[in-house]
Amino acid sequence: MIHDYDTYAFHKSERPGTMARDLSQVPLALAGKAAKKHLGNSGQKSPESEALEFYVLQHAMGQIEAAYEPDEPLGNKLKLVERFHDVLNAAGARLFQYIMITTTRESRHLTNYQEDNLIAKHGNDCAEFTKAVKSSSQKALFNYKGSLRLGPYLDYLCDVYNTLSWSSSYGGKPWGNVTEAIRDTVNGRISVEMMLDIGYTLAHNNGPIFNKGFQFTHYDTFQLFTILDCQRAGQIPNLIKSGAPFCTHVNTKHSTDVAKMEQVFDAEYDQWVNWDVVEALGAVQNYDDYKSANMQKFGNDPKFKAANASVLEQVKAAKDAAAAKMAAQEKMYFEVMPGVKIKKAVKTR
Repeated sequence: MIHDYDTYAFHKSERPGTMARDLSQVPLALAGKAAKKHLGNSGQKSPESEALEFYVLQHAMGQIEAAYEPDEPLGNKLKLVERFHDVLNAAGARLFQYIMITTTRESRHLTNYQEDNLIAKHGNDCAEFTKAVKSSSQKALFNYKGSLRLGPYLDYLCDVYNTLSWSSSYGGKPWGNVTEAIRDTVNGRISVEMMLDIGYTLAHNNGPIFNKGFQFTHYDTFQLFTILDCQRAGQIPNLIKSGAPFCTHVNTKHSTDVAKMEQVFDAEYDQWVNWDVVEALGAVQNYDDYKSANMQKFGNDPKFKAANASVLEQVKAAKDAAAAKMAAQEKMYFEVMPGVKIKKAVKTR
């Protein structure tokens, strides 16, 4: 079915960032060339800033999805949807290339020619490529001219991390988890949007993945986890409106996006994050200091008092929204046997 451009259905099912596409047969040589070019042209961006940009616009898309029928004209929401896809495409490319480069170069730490143990399953070309990475790091990817395809290579790389022996400092299953995010994207199991949802939460042996000195500036652990905790609780617009000191990575673009959302939804987000809700929904950090700061700043505001008095209701609403999102994702798959699900429709290009 062909949907009109001015509908949620078009932007959800026809735009590249929200489609799950099988890219497994893309030549690894082409992927390496693209990674080198992107690395040279994209500069650096803070992971916190890009995560905020993606998550606030994803929040807007969730509100649109809840309010509109799939083929209902979007009207004044269209510009916001287009903005989401611009950010999705740029952030998706940056994170994909970053993970592609870092997971490849991490394999240089593999010892004792263990890659030879995977030749029977994945072929000699994969093992020889890993050996080349040991001597030239990511340059082996940038300059690769062999016949490997992207999907088979990433399947192999997941096995390198998940099945071979590693020290606690390098490689191993944490890097297998990181590699799986792009492997599943390339093999058409998840969309770029879903990869980003996963990607900002990924960690390797020593913490979040954003510490390799290119594509992204080094992360601030507390700030990054604050963003992730607020995203889980549906409080990203509130976090942006709170600004510093609660989140020091808020910039003009984030604030402009929230202002646009308030305009088109004819609504106003609170200027505070309800940290009780954030903690109740599984925060990984403690926010007692932020609660005290909120109380000092907004303690006499009737709206703030009412919000604090309805924590349980807000927690239930947030959990219901998360369950609805998961249910919507589940509709994309059907179960062919117990525990095995496949996507109902995967578009290939």
